[in-house]
Amino acid sequence: QLGPDELLRLVQDVVKEVGASTPRDKGKVMGRLMPQVRGRADGTVVNDLVTQLLESGS
Repeated sequence: QLGPDELLRLVQDVVKEVGASTPRDKGKVMGRLMPQVRGRADGTVVNDLVTQLLESGS
């Protein structure tokens, strides 16, 4: 299981990697991220975190 800090860092890295900047880029982020976290993090939590980051522009 990934801890919250580790998961946040991973999400931030993928957001930068794919050049995501708006909530419309969520599909690209999730497509790259889910294979890396599958079985180690709850998909709903990952989805919510990606949404929050993209909506805040971080």
